[in-house]
Amino acid sequence: MEKIGFGKQPYLIYVHYDAGHHHVHILSTSIQPDGKRICMHNIGRNQSETARKDIEKKYGLVIAESRELKKSITANPVNVQKAMYGKSETKRSITNVLDAVINLYKYTSLAELNAILKQYNVVADMGKESSRMHKNKGLTFRMLDENGNKVGVPIKASSIYSQPTLKNLEKKFEENKLKRQPDMKQLKSSIDWVMLKPPRSIDEFVKALEKEKIKVVLRRSENGKIYGMTYIDYSGKSSWLDPHPPLQFMFKIIWRRGVNLRGFSTLFIK
Repeated sequence: MEKIGFGKQPYLIYVHYDAGHHHVHILSTSIQPDGKRICMHNIGRNQSETARKDIEKKYGLVIAESRELKKSITANPVNVQKAMYGKSETKRSITNVLDAVINLYKYTSLAELNAILKQYNVVADMGKESSRMHKNKGLTFRMLDENGNKVGVPIKASSIYSQPTLKNLEKKFEENKLKRQPDMKQLKSSIDWVMLKPPRSIDEFVKALEKEKIKVVLRRSENGKIYGMTYIDYSGKSSWLDPHPPLQFMFKIIWRRGVNLRGFSTLFIK
């Protein structure tokens, strides 16, 4: 505050945690005790920029223009901690997960996005089809407990800093249809590789694909039968719901190849 000319002014500083990037807000006044106004023309470009560089140098902070800063923002987003209900503030936790997933992964539907988010105990929720929110294309984000049940207060998408509303996500869905196409070949190759030596159980199949950095999310009916799979490709950063045309044949192939294996076919809905 001294460096930008506000050292003798009253001011309030508070830390803002409910966005993906922690930052501070500063509240002050440009009117001095003698009634004169502090000149704020180009204060950001001149005084503030100079102060920022001096502080970075004095305390050994990452320089704002450096490559290291860019790396620190994007590095290892898939390692983001799972949102833990009751252990951290809900909106902050959800925002941190969204910031690590929304722009990094390629998905073309809410179901494919949710397959990823659920790995971090978060889910996007439009409400029941008969609800006003669903009819108005509203969207909230909820935290999940260890059993996958929704807990805590729903957070409106429009209240989150990055604005992950359904309208904005639908734009992502369209963009990602082309962006993720190159990942299909690698996904198919990984599944073919695993099936060269057919697994003896669905668990072995899932674990084998995990070694290929692919997460298989099984979708089951009420009686436990598997009716579909969603693949999360951590290498290609993409999510694939098998009803998607290019993947329909994969599910059928996996089922057919597993028909003669002990107990494998009985898990699937034909």
